[in-house]
Amino acid sequence: MFHPLLQKEVRIPSEVAALFHINEVTVLDWIKRGTIQAYRIGARWYIAQDEVSRVFAEMTTPFSATK
Repeated sequence: MFHPLLQKEVRIPSEVAALFHINEVTVLDWIKRGTIQAYRIGARWYIAQDEVSRVFAEMTTPFSATK
């Protein structure tokens, strides 16, 4: 959804949880730990689609072996 105040495409934690096939509590924990950047407006959290894409790319990038 497009959030007019943030002027960005955003997702709410339950949508991010569904995308990653994880529990919403895990997404809220990521926000708390700083793993994913989110904006709080009132009682709701919003996560920019760009941020969701960044985290997804980090999680799906294979680790390279170093010698």
